[in-house]
Amino acid sequence: MASKKLIIILTALLAVAFSVSAQPAISWQPSEINFGEVPVRAHAFAGIWIDNMNGTESLQVSAHTEGACFNVPTDQMITLMPGDSAYDAFEVDFHPQEEIAYTGTLFLTTNDPQHPSVEIPLTGSGGAAATGSILVTVLDLDSNPIEGAEVVLFTFHGGHEVGRFFSNAAGQVLIEEIDVGPYRVEANAEDFRPQSRDIVVTPNQQLIVTFQLHPSLDEPTIHVMPQVLEFGPVPIGHTAVGQLYVGNLGNETLEVNASIAGDAFNIQGPHHFWVSPEDSGHVVMVAFMPSSENEYNGTVTFTSNDPNHPTINVPLTGTGLEIGMGRIEGFVVTDDPVSGETPVEDAHVRIDYIRGGNGLYGPHLATFTNELGAFEFDDVVWGFYSITASKPQVGFASEVISVETDQTTHVTLSLICPSGADSDSVVVDPRFEIVELSGTAIVVEANDYHSEWYFLDVDDDGVADYMLNFGPPWYEPASGATRPEHGDFIEITGGLMSYGETPIIVVYMINGLAWQNSPIGGGHGGNMGDRLLAFGCDPADISWIELSGVAQDFFAMGLHFHAIDTDENGSADYILDYGDSYEDLGEHVPHAGESVDIVGGLVNCDLSEYGLLPWVIVYEIDTVLWRAPGDTTGMGPFITVEVSERIEAAIPEVFEVAQNYPNPFNPATTIEFSIPSAGQV
Repeated sequence: MASKKLIIILTALLAVAFSVSAQPAISWQPSEINFGEVPVRAHAFAGIWIDNMNGTESLQVSAHTEGACFNVPTDQMITLMPGDSAYDAFEVDFHPQEEIAYTGTLFLTTNDPQHPSVEIPLTGSGGAAATGSILVTVLDLDSNPIEGAEVVLFTFHGGHEVGRFFSNAAGQVLIEEIDVGPYRVEANAEDFRPQSRDIVVTPNQQLIVTFQLHPSLDEPTIHVMPQVLEFGPVPIGHTAVGQLYVGNLGNETLEVNASIAGDAFNIQGPHHFWVSPEDSGHVVMVAFMPSSENEYNGTVTFTSNDPNHPTINVPLTGTGLEIGMGRIEGFVVTDDPVSGETPVEDAHVRIDYIRGGNGLYGPHLATFTNELGAFEFDDVVWGFYSITASKPQVGFASEVISVETDQTTHVTLSLICPSGADSDSVVVDPRFEIVELSGTAIVVEANDYHSEWYFLDVDDDGVADYMLNFGPPWYEPASGATRPEHGDFIEITGGLMSYGETPIIVVYMINGLAWQNSPIGGGHGGNMGDRLLAFGCDPADISWIELSGVAQDFFAMGLHFHAIDTDENGSADYILDYGDSYEDLGEHVPHAGESVDIVGGLVNCDLSEYGLLPWVIVYEIDTVLWRAPGDTTGMGPFITVEVSERIEAAIPEVFEVAQNYPNPFNPATTIEFSIPSAGQV
């Protein structure tokens, strides 16, 4: 009987213990939020980090604020399963209206019995309003100004109308004394389709926005480019791919059927498709594979529901040639004055066809060297090629070679390791190898994370083979040369800067015109925007640098930075700047302890008096392109903020930092972060 009582008692105790432990357990940070001084009518945002790491049941949290000019979404409820966390669980908006101090409270309501309600103090002050201006130009497709166009400015958050304006005879509207911050601007004109764009107004700067409006047509209106697709000579048995762009200039959805006639031509991809008025267009891939030494002609026929152009024919031309084939074989070595030539294993070797010598579409091929440093390419179309070899932290080499019919071209590529560099150290300011390439330009339009990107497709397969670095977006050469449009055939002479999955070429000449006689800003056209102006650094004084080591966390000025330890002694040697929007890009940023190879721009500015390490703008991570040199998107002013002491309820196990925002608001920004122990930072 006693044993039964004991079992009952133990069972009851276990049930009580289980019921106590089976509950959510909230942790949060920071314990208070100080927005500092924010310009009147501007917005500043701060996120709340919440976790349920120690809970055994799901955690439910809602939020509301008290206090003038502090707001948080009140209809939002988040649920975190045991072990989950959320960095931006709730976002507090501070929007001061006067130059006074503000206080408030963020209330979190939870189902955690230990913390059913959490209060987080909020403080901030309104500062002098920071303003900028916007110059909007509205044009038609022929670049003629549109007089009387309506330009409407909206706030980005909430979409509230700021004002309506009308363009003058030059098609322009100047909007002055606009509070800094993000906006959406829209342009409308009679008989034209409206366009809108997201912009950011920065302090004391004039933002230039240009719209080119399409005619507003009630019916679907087909637009096809180019009007003739010429493939030129193509080796028998090889395939060349061309592109036809199909757009819709109307206000109704365009329905298109594509058919093709002619031997050796075919359409790759769907033959039946739709293009809505909001779409950027549809690309039709046309392949040409000749089987004999003849001239070929064909036609792509587009039939659509465009009542004015129900049928459009695009002629196709091409020539099949019996082409001589050759071979390339060679070695990749390092040449040391003492030890002599040393084979380089696993060097990346690439050949790119230089079109123009015989007018053909040649291949671009890649391989790796074996343990003897040897490589080979079989069945290579005759002609001229740019051949490059590289190995990270070892060096690179490049030559122009010719391949003859039924002959083997022998080449030895000696990797250049710049002065003072070896396999364990930093490579700074390398001598870029000159390459000459031609092909089709691919232009990727600007978005919130990067300005326009330019690529070169050397074999017309629709895939980018090189990124073209034209320098900062504002740079224009005295020669009159211009950046290419999407689809243009171009000839490039430049310096091969990096060897990632998309190698970067610094452009020196385009289509025979000089682009830059000597590289802009430290040898590669880099620019850091407004990033470190507060420290007196020159935005254009940047040198190319290659780093290899272990990712580290670095703390200075009360902030967390990504960094790298290049000599693996446990201490960070360089700050790695990924920009302000890397969290949104979904890309891989290495965490502390991970090995990483970096190509970037070293800011030539001594920051030691601020407790900062040498600063590197990241271009490539482990050979993957991150940003183009000269692209200053996300490189807004670097501004320090005060962060108050965090509570001890939550102690994360790792360092984390989130995107700072808003950017480029000045003089205040917010950076969310976590550290592995409590304390003043």
